[in-house]
Amino acid sequence: MAQLAEAYFHVRRVSLSVVELKQLGDDASKIAAKTALEFFPPDTILDVRLAEGSVRGWITVIGALTIPIYGVVADYKGFKESVTEIISDGRKFSELVTESITSAKELEGARIYRRERRTKTPGKIKRIIEKRQWLEEHRRQLSAGDAAHVDHEIEQMLQSVLADIEPAARAAMREALGEDVPHIPLSEEARIAVRPTRGVQEPLLLRLDSTEPAPETDYHRRFKLSDWATDDDPPPSPGRALLPPIERN
Repeated sequence: MAQLAEAYFHVRRVSLSVVELKQLGDDASKIAAKTALEFFPPDTILDVRLAEGSVRGWITVIGALTIPIYGVVADYKGFKESVTEIISDGRKFSELVTESITSAKELEGARIYRRERRTKTPGKIKRIIEKRQWLEEHRRQLSAGDAAHVDHEIEQMLQSVLADIEPAARAAMREALGEDVPHIPLSEEARIAVRPTRGVQEPLLLRLDSTEPAPETDYHRRFKLSDWATDDDPPPSPGRALLPPIERN
């Protein structure tokens, strides 16, 4: 299953007791669950983690990439639209969640150091499309060796994504990306830099996702949205063997 989105926040100048951190985690779980139900289907999994000190939080959305509300990915146009919709919903989810959590009473007086809307697997796919677009536009200006190097980079990125998604989506993605990739306007948040490649300006797709390793967390709750039906606390996390592990990137 893919990581569809991740909301991240980091606040400073606050010190929470064990009880206060648990309360913040429970509140964050409630906020995330209620918000996720507006964007994602009931079989979606939420993973909520908090670390004490200067308080940091990770709320990760895990689910199928080709979910019913976006339709089945069958061609490039449908594929692009599906990825765009998932990224858009993920960003909206993350923005709403981080704004609500950092306004919680447990964090009164804290300084918001960072809030991020991480695009996770859909963001990886978008970066593949953008790099392929650049390569097709500049292939004639590259030597055979340089073109092969970029092709290899794209294939590595693609393999990373294919490892994240369910088998039903893999063949569809291969089929969609096997076609000529048309021009896709880069979003304002794509953050494109350039570097010289034998006289050609190659885009450096600066990652919106952080690359720090997963920390030791002091609060952890994981549950399916389908198990969330009331205003009570979300269900406790089931055994880890029942759910796929999280890899931070």
